[in-house]
Amino acid sequence: MKFRGKLLTLLLVIALVPLILSSALHRVSMRRLGAQFASDAREFLNLNAVQSLKSLVENYGLILERDKAFLRLAVELQVREVERLLAADTVSASRSFYSSDDFDFGRLPAPVVELSERHAHLSLEGKRIPVPVSYQEQVFHLAPGIAKEAVTDDMARLAPMSEVYRMLQKLRPGLFHWQYTALENGLHASFPGHGGIPPEFDSRQRAWYRGAKEKDGFNGIVMTDATTGRLMMVVSHPVRRPEGLLAGVTAFDVIFDQPFADWNLPEQWAEDADAMILVFHPDKVADAEKLEIVLHNRSLQGSPDWRQQPQARYLKPTDRQGMAALLGDVSSGRAGTRQMTYQGVQALWVYGAAPPGEPLPLVIVPYSAVVAQAERAESHVLGQIVQVLQLTGLLLLAVVVWVVMTAIFRARKVTRPVTSLASAAGQLAEGDFEVQVDIRTGDELEDLGRTFNEVGPHLKEREAMKRSLELAREIQQLLLPERPPQVPGLDIAGSSLYCDEIGGDYYDYLELGPSRLGVMVGDVVGHGVGAALLMASASGVLRSHAADCGDDLETLIVILNRFLAEDVGDVRFMTLFYALLDLEQRSLCWISAGHGPVFRYRSADRALEEIPSTGMPVGIMEDAEYRRACFAMLEPGDFLAIGTDGIWEARNPQGEMFGVERFTEVLQAQAAQSAEVMHDAVMEAVQEFRGEEPQDDDVTLVVVKAL
Repeated sequence: MKFRGKLLTLLLVIALVPLILSSALHRVSMRRLGAQFASDAREFLNLNAVQSLKSLVENYGLILERDKAFLRLAVELQVREVERLLAADTVSASRSFYSSDDFDFGRLPAPVVELSERHAHLSLEGKRIPVPVSYQEQVFHLAPGIAKEAVTDDMARLAPMSEVYRMLQKLRPGLFHWQYTALENGLHASFPGHGGIPPEFDSRQRAWYRGAKEKDGFNGIVMTDATTGRLMMVVSHPVRRPEGLLAGVTAFDVIFDQPFADWNLPEQWAEDADAMILVFHPDKVADAEKLEIVLHNRSLQGSPDWRQQPQARYLKPTDRQGMAALLGDVSSGRAGTRQMTYQGVQALWVYGAAPPGEPLPLVIVPYSAVVAQAERAESHVLGQIVQVLQLTGLLLLAVVVWVVMTAIFRARKVTRPVTSLASAAGQLAEGDFEVQVDIRTGDELEDLGRTFNEVGPHLKEREAMKRSLELAREIQQLLLPERPPQVPGLDIAGSSLYCDEIGGDYYDYLELGPSRLGVMVGDVVGHGVGAALLMASASGVLRSHAADCGDDLETLIVILNRFLAEDVGDVRFMTLFYALLDLEQRSLCWISAGHGPVFRYRSADRALEEIPSTGMPVGIMEDAEYRRACFAMLEPGDFLAIGTDGIWEARNPQGEMFGVERFTEVLQAQAAQSAEVMHDAVMEAVQEFRGEEPQDDDVTLVVVKAL
């Protein structure tokens, strides 16, 4: 007999005697208790549903932040490449394709053109018709009245953009619908290559183009696609020619429902739930126009006329009091949960938090769907209690004699192995990892004994692993500088604080001559053993090639990137900031491979400015390119502050991040002090802000100050 049967027998012996005497009273009390239990179960399941939705909305908020950051990075990359190509001195001839061509591309080999379901347009009958597209070529479209001869040079310059568009498509497959660049001279280049652009189409008159020009920066808008008639989220940004004049706008489309692809609602709510992305407009007077619906999982069809801008839609619940409370939470940047009517039925509203003008997620689930599981549980619990009460009366007399006769023998068989296990557990707690028990009962206790016998060797292995990690930490510390170099004219301080025994942050100094110093700070994605091994490999590559590469920073970083991409793969990558200070030439050059923010302080005007990134993180793409940048040598009192995201992403017990703003405030407050004082002030501020909250990421900071 299994142990649960023995335990049940013992409990029944204790319970049967009073149960026999009070069975009649217990029937009434058990019914009442059952009703209360069912009510509690209903309340618990309701609370569990609320907590589950809150967790989902928090995850949706993180997904929004991730997608927003990636879209900004993608459009910035397009801007950089378009401006680089427009600035080219020479233009090489290349073949050009126009959207007005017969887009079976008879001049191209068959594999270049494919029928795309993703780019299908809806027929009048509502059927999806695949569109032939080319992922090898982009197509050009000329606004009405524009001659080909007027834009021939720009067409040739923009031809290599196909490679950039393909690279972005590989980074996030399925995200981009169309990618394009439109110029002030009426030229429009679109990728992947396709036909179907209306002859009267003029990108300069489109809202995404005008919005980017007016904002002179990042712009997002929802529009109807001129080719497919589907709603698109358009992200655009202006581009300029070398002399600073506006050249045009580069942009890309994301299908209206694409942002919801990663929103995995639970199956029991997915059919009835409404998911939305909202933007709060505090400047609107009417409450009914303060929450704009930017994206909605149930609205995917565009306007029949692509020239017509979709009407702005707003969230207008009928519960005025609930709406006022919701707006109060949103305006204060608080997430929340409300029970209000939606489309005539009671529903549970769960929304995230975001600053005004930024997107925030909202999920609305009909209350009937939320409580359905609770109602089924309530019915099931009440039914089970009724069955138990009925069976209790029938089985009571049959089991009482058998329970009494077997109690004594069963108790002894239970207590003896338990006593043996307790004694052995005490020895194990004192450090005797070799202790064993011999239990042969043929039930769960024997299984428990075998499991216990396996614990000692496992604990012994863990103890050995702990010692190995301590040794690995000591070895890793040897890879980091023991002290900053003594360079005349510079005051340097730096350190790394790992959140585990070993970490993935990295910093180093390379003395490349009497007047040349290399300063490196890197951050491997993640932390722990894998990150530490990648950090050690990167350190070896940089140290072994830095002297040979000298001023050629691009070659040094390309060597490191190729090493990580080929030998490590795309599982891990790292950001890196490498600065080369030449005191004799009074120059400072750097490459920032996705690392930042890095700050430079100018003592002359007491200004703290962010040094821009010059390339993507190393280890992602084998053929990535990197550019170095230079500025005049730091004047006395100027300094560089190079940190990792463990500083500004440190969180306090309330979940608030330390942030870049606090980081820069500490630097400016200590700008007149030594590098060591500034370094210590930042580290102490982060520790004080975090309080009792455990450190969840590595923290590294290097300060280089000119004397």
